[in-house]
Amino acid sequence: MIPITRVAIVGCGWLGTALAQQCLRQGVATVKGSSRQSGRLLALRQQGIEAHELHLPALNPGALRAFLEADVCVFSLSPRTPHYLDALQQVCDLLPKTSRLILLSATSVYPDNGAEVDEDTPIHATHTGNPLQWQAEKLVHSQVDAALVVRLGGLMGYDRFLLKYFMNKDAITGGHTPVNHVHRDDAVSILVHLMSAPTAHGTFNAVAPLHPPKRAILEAQARQLGITLPPWAAPHKQAHKKVVPKRLLQQIGYQFIYPDPVLFPFVYDKK
Repeated sequence: MIPITRVAIVGCGWLGTALAQQCLRQGVATVKGSSRQSGRLLALRQQGIEAHELHLPALNPGALRAFLEADVCVFSLSPRTPHYLDALQQVCDLLPKTSRLILLSATSVYPDNGAEVDEDTPIHATHTGNPLQWQAEKLVHSQVDAALVVRLGGLMGYDRFLLKYFMNKDAITGGHTPVNHVHRDDAVSILVHLMSAPTAHGTFNAVAPLHPPKRAILEAQARQLGITLPPWAAPHKQAHKKVVPKRLLQQIGYQFIYPDPVLFPFVYDKK
C-alpha cells in the first residue's frame, strides 16, 4: 500500500467531509478541505480538517497551488458548480507531478439503454447520459498521469434515503426500475482503498453490486417507518441501466459493507 500523509479534498461537502473524517481516523497527518462557503470553515476545523475557502477557478493560483500540495487530491465539486470544467482544468494545471488525482464522477455517464454496463463499456461524446461529466473524465485522463476516476452511484445513507424523495408525491412511477445506489460508508471506504492501492488506475464504478427495483426499496423503507406509500403509476419501468462495479470486485477485491440497497441503514428526522 502507498503511504498517505497528506490529503486535499476540493469540495468538502456531504461526501467530502465524511471522507476527510475517515482519513483522519486512519492516521493521515494532514487533511485539507475546501469550501466556497466561509460559514462552513469553522465546522470543518472543529473536526480537525484544515479548512480553506476556495472559489475556483482561483484568481490567486498561488493559494490553490499550496492547497494542492498533497499525496492525493480528491476533486469532489459538483458538476453544477459554476465554471466546473475551468476549475478542474486549473487543478490539473497546478497539481504537483507527484500527486495522485481522484475525480469523483457519476454513473450517469452511461446511457440509459437498459443494458448491464461496466468500466469497459464504450462511451462516446454523443452517447452519454451526462456530457459535462464525460468531458471532465476525458480532461483528467488526458492531462494527469496518476489519475483515477470514480463513478459514484446514487449516494444514500444517513439522512439520504429513497423514500424521503417520494413522501409528498401524488403517485410514484418507475416502480420496476432497477437502481444504481451506493451507501456513503461504502463510497468513503472505496475511496480510502483506492487512495493507497498501488495498482489502482483508470476508472472504477462505485455502486452496490445488487440492483433491486425502486419499489422494493420504497416498500421496505415505508414498512420501517410505518408510512403508507402513494399509489404506483405508469410507466412502471423507466429508462435505466445496471452498473456493475467490476474493477472493484476483480482488481481490488473490495467487499461491500452494504451490497443490497434494500437494506441500507438510514436516519429519518421528522423535523
